[in-house]
Amino acid sequence: MNRFAKELTKVKEKVTRQKVMPLPNKLPTFINYKPTQRLTGRKPKVIMKLDPLSQNHKKTLMDNIFQNLAIKRQRVVTSTKAFVQNVSQKTFGKYLLLTNTTVTVSLSGAGDYMQQIYQIKKGTHKQWDKARTLKLSLTGITIGPACHYWYLYLDKWFPGKTLSVLVKKILCDQILFSPVCITLFFLSFGLFSGHSLLKIKDELYWKGTHLFVVDMLVWPVAQFVNFKFLPTKFRVIYDNTISLLYDCYYSYVTYYSKEGNEEKKGEEHIRKSLP
Repeated sequence: MNRFAKELTKVKEKVTRQKVMPLPNKLPTFINYKPTQRLTGRKPKVIMKLDPLSQNHKKTLMDNIFQNLAIKRQRVVTSTKAFVQNVSQKTFGKYLLLTNTTVTVSLSGAGDYMQQIYQIKKGTHKQWDKARTLKLSLTGITIGPACHYWYLYLDKWFPGKTLSVLVKKILCDQILFSPVCITLFFLSFGLFSGHSLLKIKDELYWKGTHLFVVDMLVWPVAQFVNFKFLPTKFRVIYDNTISLLYDCYYSYVTYYSKEGNEEKKGEEHIRKSLP
């Protein structure tokens, strides 16, 4: 009996001296630890096995995560569309006059900037004249509202998109409004530049006549597309988009007399080009 007790004590001491890996207090729900210890003198091993039920739970958890991400994405898309629609309705509805004026001012300045870049590359200008671009941009303050109300009343006077209506609109636009638009351009530009009324009148007579002749060649086709396919609220934006290159020509004609050594060189060139 004493011999058996001694042997049992030795075995207990041996087991106590072995290093057993401690188990965590809280185990993950999807992992089932099943440790097995071999008291053969080797280090104990811990075998990790996945429970099938825990795998299904993990799959369900990932599905819920992706579903929540999809819901959040849909909410972001919906809110973005609502924001864009709200801004579009206000931009082309309640604040249409402000939109048309801003676009006219911006593209008028862009046209002059493009013209100056061309002149710098050509060698006739040394650097960008910011004051010149500002003056031509400010002409949009008068031309923008004029175009805005002109298209509104023109669509009221001639409703529809038949061929006869389109011809009437184009004739009215070219014969009636085109001279008004050119007059507003030179008048506002002259006032912003500090020119006298006599000089404004002289430039309007020579340069304005030249622009009107060119205007008759460019705009009938462009206005046919405008009146045929676009609603009223987009007419001024389309007008300014088409006239971006035309604004470059406006800038060229307006400042042509300052490119040569003599101030009258540009006026003589324009006079010779008139029919």
